[in-house]
Amino acid sequence: LDDYEEGTCQLVHGGNNMSTTADYEKIGRLVTIHFDVTSASGSTTTNIISGLPFSTDGVLGAVHVVYANASATIVGGYVSGSQFNLVVGGGTAATNLVAGERIIGVVIYKTA
Repeated sequence: LDDYEEGTCQLVHGGNNMSTTADYEKIGRLVTIHFDVTSASGSTTTNIISGLPFSTDGVLGAVHVVYANASATIVGGYVSGSQFNLVVGGGTAATNLVAGERIIGVVIYKTA
C-alpha cells in the first residue's frame, strides 16, 4: 500500500478532551476510527464531537454507535468536516451527549 497510516486522535466534546484517545487507520482516502470514550465532567451538552484526524472530502461519512449510556438513544450520526454529529434512532434528529456519558462506536468516511 502506498498510502497507509495509523495513529490516535483526541476527540473533543463540549470544549473538553474526551477520556481517551481514539484509534484510526487511513488507507488511501478511507478513514476508519474506533472509539470508546467518555465525555469530561465539565463538558457542555452538545451533539457535536470534534477532533477527527482528517476532514471529509465534502461527502458525509457515517457513525455507528454500538453502546451509549446516554440519556437519549444514540444509534449513530454523520461526519461533516472534521467533526461528527450524533443522532437518535429512527431519524436524523440530533441528540445531545451530556457530561460523563460514554459511547463506543466506529466512524467511516473519505478524506480529500
